Amino acid sequence: MNSKQFLSIIISIIFSFELVINEEKTIKIAIIGSGIGGSSTAYWIEKLRNEKYSDTQLSITVYEQEKETCGRVRSRDIGEDTMIEAGATIFHVSNKYMVDFADEFGLAKYRVSQNPHISKSMTKFGFWHENDFLMQQSSSSLLTKFKIGYNFGFFDLLKTNRLSEEMKNKFCRIYDLQAQGISFETTKDLYQTINMFELSQESLKNYLKNFGLSKMIYDVFASMALRGNIGEQDPGETNALGGLICLIAEGKDLYTVNQGNQKICDNLIQSSKNAILKLNHAVKEIRYQETTESGNEEKDPSQKHGEYVLRIQNNEKSGSLETEVYDAVVFAAPFHSDKIKIEIPDFDPKIYEKEYIPIYSTFITGDVNPSYFGKESVPTEIYTTYNSSLQFTTLSLKTIFKNGTKLFRLFSKTPITQEILQKLFFNGKIVDEYRHEYPLLKINSSNTPFRFGSTDSHVYFVNAMEIPFSVMETEAIGGLNVAHLFFKDFFGEKFVFEEQHNEVTEEEHTDIFEEKPIEVISEQPIELTEKKPIEITEEKPEESDKEL
Repeated sequence: MNSKQFLSIIISIIFSFELVINEEKTIKIAIIGSGIGGSSTAYWIEKLRNEKYSDTQLSITVYEQEKETCGRVRSRDIGEDTMIEAGATIFHVSNKYMVDFADEFGLAKYRVSQNPHISKSMTKFGFWHENDFLMQQSSSSLLTKFKIGYNFGFFDLLKTNRLSEEMKNKFCRIYDLQAQGISFETTKDLYQTINMFELSQESLKNYLKNFGLSKMIYDVFASMALRGNIGEQDPGETNALGGLICLIAEGKDLYTVNQGNQKICDNLIQSSKNAILKLNHAVKEIRYQETTESGNEEKDPSQKHGEYVLRIQNNEKSGSLETEVYDAVVFAAPFHSDKIKIEIPDFDPKIYEKEYIPIYSTFITGDVNPSYFGKESVPTEIYTTYNSSLQFTTLSLKTIFKNGTKLFRLFSKTPITQEILQKLFFNGKIVDEYRHEYPLLKINSSNTPFRFGSTDSHVYFVNAMEIPFSVMETEAIGGLNVAHLFFKDFFGEKFVFEEQHNEVTEEEHTDIFEEKPIEVISEQPIELTEKKPIEITEEKPEESDKEL
C-alpha cells in the first residue's frame, strides 16, 4: 500500500465518521405559536424530512401561551352537534393547502352559503350604509340580484369579479414555486416573483378607482368586504393586495370545516410525530450565543455554530423561568417588542413590529330589536360600511336551537356593552366573547424578512406573510417557506415535491369536497384542552315578545 492509498483510506474514514456524527445529532427546533402558521411549519418540516432525510433526527417543541391551540382560529362547540367559528371562519376553494389539510385528516367541509345548522329560508341579508339599509334581500333570488346590480352597477360587478379571478390566478402561482422547493427571504421577493408586489404599494380604493369602477364599488362594496373579513379598515388606507383578497372572499366558493377549523391545527401538530406541544407556555426571551466545534481551541470562524437560548414561563406555575437551548427557532405569532426580549445579531424590532387592530367576536342569544335600526323588521345578516353608524361590523344568525332560541354572532371593534346589548336585542344574553388582533393592512408594508436578524440567522418569522394580508392559507404558505429555508440552511438543498399544484376547476369542486369519515390520529399522544359546549339556558319569552 503506497502513501496515496493510505491517505485516501484515512480521508474516507474521517468523512464516514463525520457523516455518522451528523446523522446521530438531533437538531432541536422551537416553534413559538400553535396557530395555522406554527402548526403547519411543524407539519411541513416533518413532511420534508420524511421525503429526503428520514435518517435525520429532529426534535420539535411547539410553545403555545394559551390553554388551547390554533391562535386566531377559534372553534366553539355550542351543543346540538354544532360548531361555530369565533375567529378565522372561511377558506376559499382555491386555497390548496387548507383544502389538502382537511382532506388528509378526513375533515368534512361545507359551503358557508349552505349553512347546515339553519334553514336557508330562515335567513336574509341586508347592507347597511351610513344611517340606513342600502338594500335588503328579497324572497325572489332574481329580484335580489337585480337590487344588487342596480345599487352597485351590473357591469362594475362583472369587472370586479374579473379582477378577483385575475388576482386568484396570480396568487395560485405560489403553489408551483413552492412545489419546486423555491424559498424566499422576504415577502417582497415572494410577491414580486408572482407579479403582485405593486398591489401592496397603493390603496384598494385608488386601484379600483383607476380601474374605472364606480364610487359604489370602491367606497361601499369594498368597505363591506373589508369589514366582513378583517374588521374596521378603510378602503382608502388598505393596500390593494389585501383588499382584493377580501373581494375574492365575497364569492360563493367559501368553505369551513364541519368539526371546526381549529381541528386542522390540532391534526397538523398530531401528525408531526417529532413534535411536542406545550400549552400555557409563553416564551419571554430569545438569546443568541455562539458555540464552536468541540476541541477547536483556535475558534476557526468556519467552525462557528449558533444556538438559541429560550426563557419560558409556564403559566400554570409561578416562579423562575425555564431555560431551553435550540438549534433553530420559528416565530409563528404576531411580534410585539413589549412581550418578548430578543437578543439576536442585527435584529431591528422596528422591521417586524406592525400595527394591529382588535376584533371582538361576541355570541348572543335572543331576538334582534328592529327599533334599534328604526325599522319594523330587519334581516338576520347585516353587513356594514366603513362610515356606518352601528356599533358592530357584521351581525349574523348562526343557528336556531331546538327550543327556538336564536344564536347570533357579532364582529365589532369594541366590546358589546350591556347598554348596547339591551338596545340591540330582546332578551339578549352574551354567552361567549373572544378578542383577537388583526394586522392593519397598510400601504407600503410588504417587505418583511422571513428571518429575525441577519441572513444567516436561524430564527425564522412565519408571520411575515400576514403583513400585506392575512388569511389561514397565507400562514400555511409562510410555514412551508420557513420549512424550505430551514432545510436549505442546515442541508444546503431545496426540495422538490412530487405533486404539482393543479388549479381546481368549477367541475371539480363537488368531488374535492366530498365528505369523508373522520380519521382519528393517535400515534402522537398530545393532550389538547377539551372544549366544553356553551351552556344555553332555555328562556321562555313573555307574551309581548311572542308577538314581536
